[in-house]
Amino acid sequence: MAEKEEILRQTALAFDFIQKLYLEVSYLIKEIEGTLQEEDEKFVIGRPAGYGISARSSTGLESNNVSLWLLKKFAVFFVSEEKTKLERGQTITELHKDLKVLYLRIVLNDKNRLFSHFLRYR
Repeated sequence: MAEKEEILRQTALAFDFIQKLYLEVSYLIKEIEGTLQEEDEKFVIGRPAGYGISARSSTGLESNNVSLWLLKKFAVFFVSEEKTKLERGQTITELHKDLKVLYLRIVLNDKNRLFSHFLRYR
């Protein structure tokens, strides 16, 4: 019986750790969003399906939704505020030569990696 309780305790600790990790990632994304808003060329978070991350399924960045993620990798992108418009909670952005996009992909696998790229339309 003690072994079963230990497994339950360890499982709860593991889920608590993942929950805190995801919450920190959401804070990182929001911090980047805030920093980009302070720049001369303001960037806003891209919203393909509302205010959230992009993955096979997306959930919101609000703290109470972070517990629903359970993802190993996901992405968020930022686009120039001047080059996009917000309609019904989604950003609508036309692709063109001068478009600047900041793409942030976060991979939480056996190696934690943070990638950022500037994409250019050709």
